[in-house]
Amino acid sequence: MLTNDFNIDSYNAIIKKIIANGYKFVSFPKQNKLKLSNQKEVLLRHDIDFSLTAAREIAQHDYNSGIRSTFFIYLNTPFYNILFEDDKKQIDEIVDFGHDIALHFNEKINIGLDKEIEILSKVFSNVRTDLISFHKPRIDYHTKTNIRNNIPEQILTSYDDTFFKDIKYISDSKCSFNETKFASILDSNKSFQLLIHPVWWYFNGNSPTEKIKALWNGKLSEVIENVKKNISLELQL
Repeated sequence: MLTNDFNIDSYNAIIKKIIANGYKFVSFPKQNKLKLSNQKEVLLRHDIDFSLTAAREIAQHDYNSGIRSTFFIYLNTPFYNILFEDDKKQIDEIVDFGHDIALHFNEKINIGLDKEIEILSKVFSNVRTDLISFHKPRIDYHTKTNIRNNIPEQILTSYDDTFFKDIKYISDSKCSFNETKFASILDSNKSFQLLIHPVWWYFNGNSPTEKIKALWNGKLSEVIENVKKNISLELQL
């Protein structure tokens, strides 16, 4: 799929194709029920690296399609702030659509997993505290095994064998989506995990750089409006 084909219509087409092939969208299971059926179940996961606006839009489209997905929220990002009123509202709306939320965790940032889960749970009461998604996970690709490092056993990760090795896996990482692999997965009727980064599908652009520039242009407009609203200052830009 070409980068400029990454848009909301294309995203909806992917979801419709999955549904048309008889797949059931399921939530990440709890510890006491780890095994997925090997037939036609899909875990839809959204890592929110950049844009809550994009994530909220995707959340509504998932809701309109009658499916439930999981959104992983990143605390160590310069792109949004869960304590900022407008950003918190968008996450609340994602929850209102019936989706799960959990932590997108960067183990290289020395805050600590327990502390990040605690912060997220204090702001949003219905966080999945038993589940995380790694930001830039460390994976042994020879054995396709997730390197968990000191992650407590009671906390699942989206790269654990049950969700990454024992079933199929496909993603849009780096704004690339392998349509041939996707078609093969659907033809196999096997369960799979689908990772979607909302930023690639929401913003226009013929490259990842252009999409990120579109994101920043939108953020600049938001900053200007917030300055006007909160400081009563007219900016000439």
